[in-house]
Amino acid sequence: MAITNYPSWETELLETGLIVQNDDLSVAPEKAEQQFNRYVALVDLVDGSEGQNAARALVKSLQSQNDYGAYQNTMNKLLFSFPPEQTAEALVSELPRLISHLPDWAGDLLSSLTQAQGVATRLTFEFNLALKSCGIEERNLISEFIHSQEGDGWLEHKRGILGV
Repeated sequence: MAITNYPSWETELLETGLIVQNDDLSVAPEKAEQQFNRYVALVDLVDGSEGQNAARALVKSLQSQNDYGAYQNTMNKLLFSFPPEQTAEALVSELPRLISHLPDWAGDLLSSLTQAQGVATRLTFEFNLALKSCGIEERNLISEFIHSQEGDGWLEHKRGILGV
């Protein structure tokens, strides 16, 4: 099933992407499970033909520390469904927020980008191009994060692949 109403899809994706955490007693477990399942279904609608805004929306939907497996499909859709240049632009645009609020997800995405079977070389090339052309503040923040992850983090086995 294709996305027929993009604005509604994006709004609902961002609402449901805020995965209810196990210790959040303000949401009934049934409601949390329903929200989780709806998020997964919304991500499954993506086929990569939706364009740059949908790629960014997928990254924006990563909002919770613990995803209980929901974000793996989101990352796979982002890395394998969209043209590499759209994926790279979405990542560079949204990484500053992830680095500030969810650094483990930022590191996981960057690591996954460098290991995406069959597309890692192209994704890495496009990511480095997008990083080179973004604003200086964003570039510095992302570059510093990459460097820190190469030391003893998500990129320790992929040193020197990402960055300008």
